[in-house]
Amino acid sequence: MDLGMLLRLLGQGQGGEEDHGNVIVIKNEEEYNKHTKSGIVVVDFFATWCMPCKLVGPVFVELSKKYPDVKFLKVDVDQQNQIAKKEKVRSMPTFHFYKGGEKVDTFSGADPVRIEETVKELGGVINTQWKEQENQKLEKKKNEEKQKTQNEDHGNVKMPNSKEELMKIFEEADGKLVVIDFYASWCGPCQRIGPIFVEMSKEFEDVIFVKINVDSNPNMCDQCSIRSIPAFCFFHKVKNQYKKFEQMVGANVEKLRNLIVNNK
Repeated sequence: MDLGMLLRLLGQGQGGEEDHGNVIVIKNEEEYNKHTKSGIVVVDFFATWCMPCKLVGPVFVELSKKYPDVKFLKVDVDQQNQIAKKEKVRSMPTFHFYKGGEKVDTFSGADPVRIEETVKELGGVINTQWKEQENQKLEKKKNEEKQKTQNEDHGNVKMPNSKEELMKIFEEADGKLVVIDFYASWCGPCQRIGPIFVEMSKEFEDVIFVKINVDSNPNMCDQCSIRSIPAFCFFHKVKNQYKKFEQMVGANVEKLRNLIVNNK
């Protein structure tokens, strides 16, 4: 699951009409035993009052659509207290993984990346139809973003839409400091610092300012190891090649300015 989708789902929480996807909500111990005795199974032990559970919930649902050959179960620890006790669940959310009736892994905490990585390791296969739908959504998002940004003031900020366009920016940077802002249109902190980033591009003309949308360009996010937004990556030219030497996460204007001033 790409970063843009992941962060967007985490930001949505469980508001509005709830989508359960292919998730099975366990109602008793007999159901639990039945569903965990075969195949690849992921169990989400959650509580309705647990905020991390609410945040990771939509991602769990989306993974159930992405990996239809894997069973995704949810167990409410308050309603199914006996199952939680038997499985020695002491914090929420806790995730248990089964394969062929054997419990093979467990961990606690709202870590959606680790959930998917474990599913892949156990042999989960991505639904090709899901992948096609996500590609269509991504293309639609790119077009919407392109139309939206045409009327905005970007100052001297460059906005590449592909790895090739970004590489060209580095080639033409002529040894200058390059600062990349990884953002999303739905991200509140990104929206707040965005106009300030544009103004900085006008103020520091000897610095190259770049903005990359995480929804439209997930591959570029992966290459820079972006895990949360807004994220600002700083690049210097070393031996004829630009390399990242600093990364700042969050909308801290003062810290961003200091990093630019001290490294340009």
